[in-house]
Amino acid sequence: MALTKTDLKQIDQVVGKRVKQEIGSAKEEINQNIDKKIGSAKEEINENVDKEIDSVKEEINQNVDKKIGSAKKEIIEILSREIADLARINRAVIDKVDKIDELEKRIIRLEERAGIRV
Repeated sequence: MALTKTDLKQIDQVVGKRVKQEIGSAKEEINQNIDKKIGSAKEEINENVDKEIDSVKEEINQNVDKKIGSAKKEIIEILSREIADLARINRAVIDKVDKIDELEKRIIRLEERAGIRV
């Protein structure tokens, strides 16, 4: 039995519909795969960026901590020198004050000897 033109058209229509359906489902599958891969790539990029940000933050914190420690040491050294200087000044003032008391006593004795003070 030979196929007629009408039969061939019907076969063409049926095959065409199926081909279009297959192409549509293949496109949908490809788009889903692309979306999955894009999502996965985004997640990987975000994880890498987050790790790099954390690494940089840690490095910055370490540098800041080192500089703070260095500044603290420098401040302590300066304050120690200032305290030592103030202690020397304080001792000198105390020595002078002690001498004033002695000098007053001598002046009183001299005034008494000279008869100026009674």
